[in-house]
Amino acid sequence: MKRKPRLLSIRFDAPSTAPAEAPAAIRTALAVAAGGGLAIGSLAWILAPVAADTVFGEPALRRVLLILAPSIPIAAVFATALGALQGSFRVAHRATLEWIVFPLLTLALAVGFSISRDGIEGVAIGYLVAWIASSVVTIAIVLRIEGATRPLMFRRMLTFSLPLMFSLLTGYLLFHIDVLMLGGLSSVREVGLYGVATRLALPLFLVLDSVGRAFTPLAAHLYVEGRARRLAIVYGAATEWIMAINVPAGLFIGLNAEPILALFGLEFVAATAALRVLCLGVVLATACGAAAPMLTMTRWQRLEMVDNLLLLVLNVILNLALVPRFGALGAALATASSAGSVYALKVLQVRWLLSMQPFRSRQAAAIGLALVAAATAWLSTRPVALSPTSELALRGVVFFATYGALWWRWGCSDTSREVLRSMGRRLT
Repeated sequence: MKRKPRLLSIRFDAPSTAPAEAPAAIRTALAVAAGGGLAIGSLAWILAPVAADTVFGEPALRRVLLILAPSIPIAAVFATALGALQGSFRVAHRATLEWIVFPLLTLALAVGFSISRDGIEGVAIGYLVAWIASSVVTIAIVLRIEGATRPLMFRRMLTFSLPLMFSLLTGYLLFHIDVLMLGGLSSVREVGLYGVATRLALPLFLVLDSVGRAFTPLAAHLYVEGRARRLAIVYGAATEWIMAINVPAGLFIGLNAEPILALFGLEFVAATAALRVLCLGVVLATACGAAAPMLTMTRWQRLEMVDNLLLLVLNVILNLALVPRFGALGAALATASSAGSVYALKVLQVRWLLSMQPFRSRQAAAIGLALVAAATAWLSTRPVALSPTSELALRGVVFFATYGALWWRWGCSDTSREVLRSMGRRLT
């Protein structure tokens, strides 16, 4: 007998959407995404000649921008369909389509069309075709989810999703505003230094994103069912996984910032202080990061929007104050302090609104274990005469091997250990 997939109990307002209504909610979301994307794509189509001539100063880009404009509604629908896969607990399907199928298809088509169409125009065509093919496959999977498909719920969907849209918009601006302000208030050299530092530190947010994709639908499901105790356990477990990965990774990058930056060229060593500050801020923010989906999935999405807006405003103010004096280091201080403080505020909000907090003594152990691993790695490479690159590589192997062994013995909870064993059994 075919096993039916579990469905996310999507909460728009009280009372919550029942699992049987999830297909109707998904179709509504696809329609909203298509409509909004079509409006933005049409605007991009109209403004493509102006953008090519005035903004980029390259009239030859007109055709490229006209080709890419239709990808906007298609990308919006694709992203919505991926979210529906996640909401129906098909996380593996989403990961396969988003991180394997789409990138490989994009690469193959971009290369193929660029050869046949001579350059960037062919790449744009390949990119568009990849979006279309990936969207068709993803939507076909999503529409097979069983349940009621009517009535569509546009009002409830927009009430729930508009605050999230503004939250995502402020998040997008946040990832770019510091670079823009650094360019306007400092020099091109400082922009280059800061760019390398952010490329090394901000990928730590990928851990938060990966854990959040599994945690978000589960949090909504447990909240709608009223299983507060189980939700608190999952909240703590998500934070445990984020800290278990990001604390050692951030500590290693921070302690070895100078040799890591030297790999890009000796001139980038000047960004050492900025990289260390960013690592500290990102580790703090991601350690508190599971609070954001907790607010979103427990009907506090408007508060999450206000938090993100506060984060953007605070980041701008601190950049204005620090960048003219400290350059790249000032931008790093602004980003780290604003992100760390607002994410910590989200933890306090969850504690106040839901009476849940994610931190346990076992999670704090990750910090001590990472420090022991760092000391072991440093002592193991001191007596050996190696090139800077070889020494960095050896130190990394010793550090992460030591930390992994220590964490498995003293830092890993029974639940996490069973999850890892289950993953190992599936792989073998």
